[in-house]
Amino acid sequence: MTEGSGPDTQLEDEIRWYQENSARLAREDVPEGAAWKNAAGTTTISIRMKLADVEHLNKMAREKGVPISHLVRGWIMERLCSPEAGDVNEALHDFEASLTRLRRAINTAM
Repeated sequence: MTEGSGPDTQLEDEIRWYQENSARLAREDVPEGAAWKNAAGTTTISIRMKLADVEHLNKMAREKGVPISHLVRGWIMERLCSPEAGDVNEALHDFEASLTRLRRAINTAM
């Protein structure tokens, strides 16, 4: 990452790094004894579900080619960010800000 740069530039650098290295990272095995580190400002939650429901989620995730956590996280975030969950104007502002950051990252990556 670029030292001394703004948060947008750092985010763009990180996005570009993951794009360039995603295939290699997907093939790598996690070394034995490696510790999982949560990203700053995040935590892990656990939920209890029926085995049949988890198997159904596994099947859906495999069909989409993503881990279960990505599938479920997306659904949770969709609900949390829905207009029913808060002010419509705030949701629109957040969306526009995200879209602007994504456009910058894509333009930088090209």
